[in-house]
Amino acid sequence: METHGSRVWIAGAPGSFVLSSVDHGKSWRWLPTGHTAPLRAIDFVDEQRGWAVGSLGTILATSDGGQNWRVQRTAGRLAILAIQPTAERLPLELFASLSGNDGYLSGAEVIFERP
Repeated sequence: METHGSRVWIAGAPGSFVLSSVDHGKSWRWLPTGHTAPLRAIDFVDEQRGWAVGSLGTILATSDGGQNWRVQRTAGRLAILAIQPTAERLPLELFASLSGNDGYLSGAEVIFERP
């Protein structure tokens, strides 16, 4: 979630839209992004210019308050994919080494995690 003055934006999953309010959240609009990967964070430097980042290296940008979004970066394919039954079993050292140090795009899916 991001706020500037009376403006509020919320990004999440699915990433195909961002919720926006111009009146401190009293009313909301759905703003399509044209992209489906889940969005993990959103940030605006003023009421018009902002970015949303999400899964698979997605970076979306807007210069009109979220009315229109353009892709600045998105992944074609993952170099590393880990599928594990629990988060504890993810090979974090491997991800840190290959993704952080060498720049490979990596992804992980936890398929049996219990709440």
